[in-house]
Amino acid sequence: MEAVGLREGICQLCREKSDKWLSAHHVLGKENDPKNAALIVLCRGCHDIVTRLSAKQWVERSELVADLIALILARRGRTNAVVNPEIEYWTTEEIQEQIDLAEAGE
Repeated sequence: MEAVGLREGICQLCREKSDKWLSAHHVLGKENDPKNAALIVLCRGCHDIVTRLSAKQWVERSELVADLIALILARRGRTNAVVNPEIEYWTTEEIQEQIDLAEAGE
């Protein structure tokens, strides 16, 4: 399997270089990408965060995602941050197009 970031050893979320604890993450989910065409490398911590958050229904509500990020930033002392996430949904055709591009190696 060829996952984006594997050769370089770089997590595709936090952008940290790591020699171990990297794993392939199915960007589109295993059920939508049975040929494993859309894989990225995540470190153990980021993979855990993505896995846990993907199970939460509220991540589809941009105002709640904004609250989460604002809480995280406040904990880091950034109390003046304004967060405006925009959620955009892909069609089935757009997902298939991404898989086809990944399979073609583009």
